[in-house]
Amino acid sequence: MRMGRRFAVWSVVAVILFTVALVLWVRQSGGADSGLLQRQVLSIGADLRAPGDENTLTVATSSSQLAQHIRYEVQQDLLAGKSKSQIVTALVSEYGPQVLAAPPARGFGIWVWALPVGFVVAGGVLVWMVLGKSTSLQPVNGWTGSGTRGSDGRSDSDADVEDRLRDYL
Repeated sequence: MRMGRRFAVWSVVAVILFTVALVLWVRQSGGADSGLLQRQVLSIGADLRAPGDENTLTVATSSSQLAQHIRYEVQQDLLAGKSKSQIVTALVSEYGPQVLAAPPARGFGIWVWALPVGFVVAGGVLVWMVLGKSTSLQPVNGWTGSGTRGSDGRSDSDADVEDRLRDYL
């Protein structure tokens, strides 16, 4: 009977340890899913802006009630299995295009993306033109570089320079 009692005690301890291990495992795996869900919510929230929010913070970083509500909507939509594009489309239809943190690259929004690129390209072309003109070889005082060479191998322009130097000194 003593042996049966020990077996019963060890069986109860084993069941308790198994139950605790199972609870910890389930809690840990659920926490990982929760962390992934939270990262997805913040990732989508980084592309959105709370309409009417005076600051230009994104939904991911704003503490306003509307931003919190939008984060909750995004979380519920993710849990329902919707994709990022479906969620963003639904929020744009509910709040308007001002919910987007970056303007869409179509219609008037294309100018927001194209103008800075155009200014950079135009500035580069202007710098290239200015530097290209200042570094190019220009004839000095009408000298073209084509001169005849005398019997000593010097060009007429070399002789002219020497004459000018003698007169100057």
